[in-house]
Amino acid sequence: MELTIALSSDCPPKAISITNQKNSIHRQELLPLLPDDKMKRMARKSAFLIVLLLGLFPVCLGIVTAFGFDQTDLQLLITSKTCLKCDLTGADLSSADLSHADLRGAKLQGANLSNANLNRANLQYAQLQSADLRGANLGYANLRKSNLNEVLFAGADLSYAVLTRVRLFKVDMRQTTLLNTDFSGSLLSKANFRGMDLSHINFRKAILYKTDLRDTKLVGAYLRDANLRMTKFDGADLSEADLSGVFLGDTIKKGEKVPRQELQKIDLGNVKLCRTIFPWGIDYTDCN
Repeated sequence: MELTIALSSDCPPKAISITNQKNSIHRQELLPLLPDDKMKRMARKSAFLIVLLLGLFPVCLGIVTAFGFDQTDLQLLITSKTCLKCDLTGADLSSADLSHADLRGAKLQGANLSNANLNRANLQYAQLQSADLRGANLGYANLRKSNLNEVLFAGADLSYAVLTRVRLFKVDMRQTTLLNTDFSGSLLSKANFRGMDLSHINFRKAILYKTDLRDTKLVGAYLRDANLRMTKFDGADLSEADLSGVFLGDTIKKGEKVPRQELQKIDLGNVKLCRTIFPWGIDYTDCN
């Protein structure tokens, strides 16, 4: 059977034109075609037509999702720098000046915020999953209780930023600037800090399950009451770091002091210990 298909320019198409050797159908509405027995028989013989039509719907939906954010919210942010709980999903805000902006509770999943100025911005409770924050200035920004899972951070400045009780699952923090950044109470499972200077960083009560802290400088870091279960410390400098009250998840109850034999289960590897505070006292092993 020789079959010719013509679709209307609507998206999704509202009409089709089908021509074959036996019959001709012109500009029939798509929905009325379905109940018709003759059309059902033709659909069975032309299975690829259905596949073609179904394939058009994702294309149409893709046009919608590409502009999934609310244009009104975007305009409000640009004009007033205030947009509470607004929908900016997938919006392009690269290089935007959003310093001091109030974006509490904003939906910013997949948004492009690369090289944006977010200095002192308020992003509490913001949803930033998979957002692009490469090269962004987040100095003194408030990101408390925000969701930062799988965010791209390379080149971002997080100096003095508040990231308390945030979610940073599987985030690569290398190549970021962290000066007096507060990660207390945050979920940092499987995050990668390898080789970074984390001196005086606050990790109190943070969950560092399988977090990579190898070759880091943790001088004076505050790790009190942190969950260090399967944390990687090999090559780290823990001089003057506070590890009092640390616990190991399933092994030790939260808040319970870890006896020395239990702490040895943490893979400290080849670390430097000088005036390092442990539950049993201060360790001067590597002090000169």
